Amino acid sequence: MKQDKAAIRKAMRERRRALPAGTVEEAGRAACALAARWAEFRRTGTLLAYAATDNEVPTGPLIEEAWRQGKRVFLPATGSDGITFRCHRPGTVLVPGRFGIPEATGEPFEPEADGEVMIVTPLLAWDLRGGRLGRGGGYYDRCLRRLTGRAVVAGFGYEFQECALVPMDDRDELLDFVVSERRIVRCGADVRSARNRKDRSDGLLRDSHQPVRRHHSRLGT
Repeated sequence: MKQDKAAIRKAMRERRRALPAGTVEEAGRAACALAARWAEFRRTGTLLAYAATDNEVPTGPLIEEAWRQGKRVFLPATGSDGITFRCHRPGTVLVPGRFGIPEATGEPFEPEADGEVMIVTPLLAWDLRGGRLGRGGGYYDRCLRRLTGRAVVAGFGYEFQECALVPMDDRDELLDFVVSERRIVRCGADVRSARNRKDRSDGLLRDSHQPVRRHHSRLGT
């Protein structure tokens, strides 16, 4: 499995790095435009996003829209014990973090008991069941397991990054949705997700035909 993951990462990273800057910017605008009018995004009060690097799908337009809608925005900060999210406000400057990735320096994110949260994650590969392949450090997976409260986890990726089946193990967390430059995909859902989101489709979602049950209860639900 490790070899499979390494091979997929290598191929996807090379393909992503080969994208022209204009293509990356256009994909970011398209994906963020889809997400900005998405019911799941509009109903949330807090956005945990990322600052794109290495030709990841840009999230800048979505962050700007979140501010316009009065949402709180947090970005990852990486330390020796993994990822934490810190507040990012309009006009504040991001600073290079542990791996040279721009990070916020505001107050840390603390889940609210009744707050709706959306977590937007970068990725290298994804599949319809919600499988996600990241850089390989496991930072996001560990972070998702630590967070409490209600949340929606959406991976931001390119259409070409879709795989038939992303190799996963018990340490890997599943996505609820994937947002690409073309569509928003509702991934294989457990009973909780299906029940909570059945009546909230706004015409942008395409249901997966590979429903799976998560290997544990995530995010306190």
